Parts: sequence; structure tokens; C-alpha cells
Amino acid sequence: MLLGRRRGSLSLGAGVALAAAVTLAATAARAEGPTKDECVDAHGRGQDAREAGQLSLARKLFLTCAQPSCPALLQGDCARFSDELDKTQPTVTVAARDSAQADLPDTAVYVDGVLMATRLDDGKIHDVDPGHHEIRFVNGHHEVTQALVVNEGERGRLIIATFPAPRVVGQPIGVVPVEPPATTGRRPVFPLVLAGTGLALVGAGVTLGVLGLHSVPSSCGVADHACAVPPGDPALTTAKNAMTMTNVGFAVGGTGLAAMVVGLVWHFVAPTSKETVTGLVPWTAPHAAGLAFGAAL
Repeated sequence: MLLGRRRGSLSLGAGVALAAAVTLAATAARAEGPTKDECVDAHGRGQDAREAGQLSLARKLFLTCAQPSCPALLQGDCARFSDELDKTQPTVTVAARDSAQADLPDTAVYVDGVLMATRLDDGKIHDVDPGHHEIRFVNGHHEVTQALVVNEGERGRLIIATFPAPRVVGQPIGVVPVEPPATTGRRPVFPLVLAGTGLALVGAGVTLGVLGLHSVPSSCGVADHACAVPPGDPALTTAKNAMTMTNVGFAVGGTGLAAMVVGLVWHFVAPTSKETVTGLVPWTAPHAAGLAFGAAL
């Protein structure tokens, strides 16, 4: 029985030693790099990923088969492919800001539904594949989604998401505060109407006066109000009517000139009145919408 126990003890010690040796061998193999089969697999999959436009995945695979443990031929191909992708791999930088352009570092970013960054306070550049992408920024309960197309070889493209300003405590959700209505100075309109009427009267008076003077017969003198014709001659009546027209024209023109002067002086001297501008602003809420109206009374 004692001998059996000793043999069992020796057998158990040999098993432990064998397991330790296998573990050390596996660790050493991993430290040395991928196996030949893993190198061949990474070489093939890397080329497939590159053809499919998955440049980020292709670079990782080519870096795997570029390790010293891989066959020399595969190692050279993979190192060259990796260098080529370094030049064509698009990169982006992302930022989130509020409406006042203040940074929001506690924002997570998802590209095509896959988490790319949990925060935005490290300023890192991120690799993306060329093509169409949907980028979703999440800050608290707010989300901003952008669609963009990234070109091959595009480097350091800046993508900024702008979030709305935080709601003021006590302010109903969705209501936009309306600024006080503005007031503008406005001069009275009636003086301009009076001045315009006076100008029209001046024009009419001048016209009547000119027509009246041209209607005076040549045998009569305007300055001395006398006609070189015998009494009862029709020229006397014509001259009288012409002078009456001229006097009326001068009177109308004088009245119009006075009205025009008074209107212009009134317009520029009179104090301005206040004109109220009302405010009408649309607003939206998660389950409602409307218009906010404000006016000064």
C-alpha cells in the first residue's frame, strides 16, 4: 500500500509538470508571433477586406502577417500592403458643442451603430473606412445624427455636432423665450401728404399763369393793363379773361408753395412716434408644437 501511494504521488507530479510545460510552450508560441497557418489566413483575409473597402480591418490583418514569425514571402507582402494602407486609410476627428460653441466632452460617438468613442476629451484621430457612414452623437438624453461620405485618403476630417442649448429651469419644455418686441421711431405721414399736395398746386398754378399770359392779345400790354383797341373790341374781353386766369394761377401756385413748405418743416421738426414690432416665434416639443407671440402694449 505504501508503494502504491508513492507511485501515485510520482504520477501526479509528472502530470503537473507536463501541464506546466504545455502552458509555457503555448505562451512562448504566442510571444513568438502567429503560426504559419495564421499568417496565411491573415494574408488572404486582409486582401479580401481591402477589396471590400474595409481598410481598417485589412490593416490589422496585414500587421498580423507582417510579424517576423511569418514566412518571409508573406511577411514582405503584408508589410508592403500595410504601408500602402497607411497612406490611403481615411481618418476623422469628432467634436460636440452646444449652441454657444462650448465643448461637450461627455459625448459618445457611434459610427454605423458601432461605438467609436465614449468621450471626446482626448482629441484622438479615428480610422474609418471610405464610403457612406452614419455618425450618431449622444449627450445625455440628446442625440445628433449626421450622414457623410468619406473619401479614400481623406485625413483628419473634422466632424462637429451641435446640440441645442440646455433648457432653463422653470421654463416649459419646447417653449422658446420671445425677445421683447422692438420699437422703431416713425415720423408722421400727414406732413408729407400736405407737402405733396402743395407741390401739385404749385405745378397747377404755374401752368394756369403761363397759359393766361400767353392768352393776352398782342394789342394789349400786361404791365400797363391797357389795350390799343377801340371800346367794345373783343380783344378787351379776351385780355380780361387771360389776366384773371393768370391771377388765379399765381394764387394757386402761392398757396401750394406755402403748403409744401409747411409740410416739409412739419415732417422734419415734429417728434417721432413709436412703432411697435410684434414677435412671432415657432417652437417645438417632443409631442407638441406651436407659435410663441409677444408684443409691447
